[in-house]
Amino acid sequence: MVFLAERGYRVIAHDRRGHGRSTQTWYGNNMDAFVDDLEELFEHLNVQDAMMVGHSHGGGEVTRFLGKHGTSRVKKAVLVCAVPPLMLKTTANAEGTDKSVFDSFRQAMHKDCAQFFLDVPSGPFFGFNRSGAQKSEDQIRSWWQQGMDSSFKTTYDCIKDFSETDFTEDLNGLTFLFLSSMATMTRLFLSRLPGSNQRSSCLKGSSKFTGEALMQSTISTLAK
Repeated sequence: MVFLAERGYRVIAHDRRGHGRSTQTWYGNNMDAFVDDLEELFEHLNVQDAMMVGHSHGGGEVTRFLGKHGTSRVKKAVLVCAVPPLMLKTTANAEGTDKSVFDSFRQAMHKDCAQFFLDVPSGPFFGFNRSGAQKSEDQIRSWWQQGMDSSFKTTYDCIKDFSETDFTEDLNGLTFLFLSSMATMTRLFLSRLPGSNQRSSCLKGSSKFTGEALMQSTISTLAK
């Protein structure tokens, strides 16, 4: 955020319900409620001509927002290692992840939530399980703290939300430039897009892909 703010952009970050400093709600821990909350925030702040940036589940939030609330306030979007179009393995999505994987996440949270929020960033989430990767203990602790500060109910519900929400219909009809990064996920994402009206910039992900490279590409997307 600082990278973009220092270059003259207005940068807005929000804690979705149940996360960070927002209210820990029991109900509404789903994508439709998240994007409705975000639309209220956009209206309150009078956001116009925005470029939305979302990582992982947040990329799904960007996609559902555009599908549900339209593009009147948004010009461009950046999806970073995002969950669309669908993570879950189904008959129509044979390359997806088996439900048993997400069931194991739920079981691990119930067994020891604190350990779960330590194990996830220590492993493949940041790529620290890759050969030659330089593990950052500070980054792991930061991710753990964010998880522990969030509502257990919300984060538990979000496992179902990010894994089972199908964003295919939300992608239909989008006509503005977006940037998508991540090697395998990007190829799948782009292959599922309705081709006629969509323009995309694609970053080929790798173990050497850096946040600096992403920010530079984001700047380039803003300028187009």
